[in-house]
Amino acid sequence: MTQPLVATRRGGISRKMTEIATFMALHPQGCTPKMISSGTSLNVNTVKSILPKLKNITTIARGFYKVLNGGDTPSTSCGDLSAWNFHNLILSVPIIPGHLCLPKEYNYDLIKLVLTLHEEGRAVICVSTDYPINVSSICILYGLIRELIKQYLDHSLEMNEVKVHTMEFNQDHANLKLDGVNCITLDSLCTQFKIYQKSIGLRIEHKTKVNFNVENMIDMLTGSSTTIDLSARMTEQTERLIKLTGQTVLNTQLLNKLIEARQ
Repeated sequence: MTQPLVATRRGGISRKMTEIATFMALHPQGCTPKMISSGTSLNVNTVKSILPKLKNITTIARGFYKVLNGGDTPSTSCGDLSAWNFHNLILSVPIIPGHLCLPKEYNYDLIKLVLTLHEEGRAVICVSTDYPINVSSICILYGLIRELIKQYLDHSLEMNEVKVHTMEFNQDHANLKLDGVNCITLDSLCTQFKIYQKSIGLRIEHKTKVNFNVENMIDMLTGSSTTIDLSARMTEQTERLIKLTGQTVLNTQLLNKLIEARQ
């Protein structure tokens, strides 16, 4: 009688681990044990005891867990917008000059907001994070700013009113290293594309140069035709950059050999 009970208990733990891992995979921006418990109907203490046993799970803030996608490539394709993260973002929202007095800074540990009011009737919000935040969090960020503005002004912001001025998308590749050069930058009319070495590995980054709004961002994340076009361009640019990086490394090696030969 004892052996089946042990097997059942082990099977139960395995099932719970799978449920937690599946829930976290659907929330790449990160979540708390309470969020996992609510989404899986598991006891919150059970969730807390299982989280340290799961692979590729990291704590990015106290009580906040995130799936860490490491290795030679991210878990999803480079052309998939949901595979990208961001650290910095500049937004602006419409206000009535002289009718709104907002605190200058909001610090939520994970995200920091710095507000600047402009006479032309817009508030500029600089968003920064110490840890990479998945682009899907832009929806949550919009909701947060919407509620903050609503507290001080009787107006509910629409998605197309929140303008995105600058955003840096990035991906980290833990087991890749850039030799020979420190950084490669490609400039275009719409975006700046960079690849450079970080202590944690290789980082690929896109910085937008054209303004768009949160509604555009959500359309891109939900798979509109705009997403397909932008994803294709990102993939094509990434492939060109990889070829350029390889050629640069080769040229550096040849140059070093030439210098050694002359010496």
